[in-house]
Amino acid sequence: MEKLEFSTIDLKHLIFFNQNDIACGNEDKELFLVGNKLIVELTRLILNFRYCSKEWCPCSPESGICSILDTQKGQDYLKEMEYFSECKKISEKLKGLLSEKVKLSEEG
Repeated sequence: MEKLEFSTIDLKHLIFFNQNDIACGNEDKELFLVGNKLIVELTRLILNFRYCSKEWCPCSPESGICSILDTQKGQDYLKEMEYFSECKKISEKLKGLLSEKVKLSEEG
């Protein structure tokens, strides 16, 4: 399975999206908090900040991202991202990460 790569450019676009489009243009403040949590976990993933070496351990950034996206607010956040060209690719990568987790849970 191909490893999904996230970059600091992805992180930059996600931060801009969360600060400009969600915080300033949306009355749902929970979406802003979801974005902040996602930014923290994506930063951990990009910089490889881990408590242990297991990729899908509950303490891993991959699991953190998936637990955020597995909520209704997480899904709402992904839908909002679809409207912005810079974030559409990031949204697809995040969905790919969720798919990877589902495949791994079905195998094991």
